[in-house]
Amino acid sequence: MAVGHLDERDPGTREWLCRAVRLGSRSAPETRCDLQRSDAKWFVSDAAWSFTGWARRTKNLAWSSARFLAEALADYWGWREEGRKRPPHPFGLHAPQLDRYLAQRCRGLIALKGVRALSTLQAFHYFTEYLVARAYFGADEAERLQAAGERLFGLVRNMTDPGDCACHLYPTYAALVAGPTREARSATLL
Repeated sequence: MAVGHLDERDPGTREWLCRAVRLGSRSAPETRCDLQRSDAKWFVSDAAWSFTGWARRTKNLAWSSARFLAEALADYWGWREEGRKRPPHPFGLHAPQLDRYLAQRCRGLIALKGVRALSTLQAFHYFTEYLVARAYFGADEAERLQAAGERLFGLVRNMTDPGDCACHLYPTYAALVAGPTREARSATLL
């Protein structure tokens, strides 16, 4: 049970773990994860685990990488800017909100934290593809949101320390969406 941190006797822990395994290991139709019911008790967890499984299968990511992106999304979904009320869309699929999140939540001492900001943009892009695959909205809406993500990528790159490893892994938005190649990982290590 996660190296002793989860108590398998706790019914809430057991339910969460069962839901996570079911949602992460099955295809979207098999999970019956309803993305329209944002008021459901397990909504954020269910959506994040369903996305984790989808990203692992369709983007050929390791479980840890897929889950990392899902956790970046969950952090974004749960973030609320001071003085603002909860946005009407449960996933915060608005470029201005994403821009404010990146500027405030990914801020470092001097520059933006590249890994955090760029992984959020990568997760955002993949999530729009996931929503199209789930018939949540159409490809035109996904393209509009992805174009906004690409514009924000340019801003993030300009506000990130040039020595940040994320800048070397993802020199362009196309590279970010494609994920790091073996050559890019090797070059970054050198």
